[in-house]
Formats: sequence, structure tokens, C-alpha cells
Amino acid sequence: MEPFNLAWGASVYAKVVATNGYGDSMMSNAGNGAVIITNPDAPVDLVETVEARTPDSITFSWTNGAANGGSLITSYRVSYDNAVGVFQELEDNIPTTSYTATGLSFGSIYKFKVEAMNGFGYSEYSDEVSILCAAVPVAPVQPTTTVIADSVVFDWDEPVANGTPLTGYKVYIRKSDLSYIIDTTVCNGGNVNVI
Repeated sequence: MEPFNLAWGASVYAKVVATNGYGDSMMSNAGNGAVIITNPDAPVDLVETVEARTPDSITFSWTNGAANGGSLITSYRVSYDNAVGVFQELEDNIPTTSYTATGLSFGSIYKFKVEAMNGFGYSEYSDEVSILCAAVPVAPVQPTTTVIADSVVFDWDEPVANGTPLTGYKVYIRKSDLSYIIDTTVCNGGNVNVI
């Protein structure tokens, strides 16, 4: 704050002198109460917490901006586009630097942005992050096996992909000692022949 060169977060101290026709009084003791504060910097580095993925939720976290505006950041506000491109507030008064949005539609891409709040007010919005709502596929129903001539055919139904297309299957075959070994890492359909 010019010309006093007070930093954000600094207390403002003042002394007062009273004046009348005879002159100036002694100077008062220093008093304070005001603190120089402003909006905090916007949060940065929004990133998905991949290990928390589910078919209908997205978890993400962020980092505080470089400056808090001279006042502790007390909470955050998350906005999203509900996968339709128009932003709206999702939740406020979030006490931590992470959030889980629930009730989403798998296969849809959602955009999120975050504001930080201190004793002065909200920051600018963070940069947007786009996240696909998806998770690992549902486990296939147990396969059936059929012997045809000198081949064994494994057959199964395609499982729910949970938001992103299936790219293949891994087939494990049990050995005589009851352990399983992987026989095929990529299959294009719902069956595989083993000779």
C-alpha cells in the first residue's frame, strides 16, 4: 500500500496527536486493527486423483496459488460445466484442496475450475481441467469352455465398459497345479480358441 510500503497481511498501526490553540498534545500510543489484505491468487495444478476413479464420480485436487492475499485461505468453491459446456457452481465452503464430484454419467467429459477464499473474498478462477468420467470395466461374467475338435473355445459376454471403449481382453488359463497363466493378452471378440 503506497506510500507506506506495507505488505499484504501487514497490520496498520497509527498514532494520533490532538491540536488546539495552544499547540499539539502528546502522541497517543499506537493502535491497530486493520490488516492489509486482498484476494488470494487462484488455485493451480488441478489434477485428477486417478486411484479414486469410479464409474459415476471424479476426484481431483489442486494447489494454492503463490500468494494468499495476506489472509489465510479458509475454503474453496468448485464450479463445473455438467458436461454441457455451461459452468455453474457445484459446491462451496470446501475445507480441503481436493473434491469428489458424484452422480456423474460415465463416458462424459466434465470441466472443473476452483476458487480460493480468504478473509477478503474469492480468488479468480483456476484454469479449467477436463476429465473423462470413466473407470476400469466391470469384470466379465465367468466364461464358458467348449471342446471343438482339437481346440478349446472360451466364450464370454462383453462387460460394461464404464465410460471408455474396451480395447481387448486378457485370458488366463488354469494349470494342473491350480495356478493361472496368461495365455492371450489381446482378443478382439468375446471368444478365443486355444489349441
